[in-house]
Amino acid sequence: RAKELTFVGGNRDAAYLKAEVDAGKHRLAVTLPPVTIDQFIAVCRQNRIMPPKSTWFQPKIRSGLVMALLG
Repeated sequence: RAKELTFVGGNRDAAYLKAEVDAGKHRLAVTLPPVTIDQFIAVCRQNRIMPPKSTWFQPKIRSGLVMALLG
């Protein structure tokens, strides 16, 4: 991971990103549309793995609960 890149979680909106750029903290901000539930389910059903930080769920589900449901 490049030192010049900073990940900002899905709980921040475009206004926050704009303020960061306007304040000179960053030169550029990029935001992408969220993955839909249908897309997420399709990937899971194909036994595929999504790239790190490509999903954002809130509130956070304890990993044990998720593993129990998938088990």
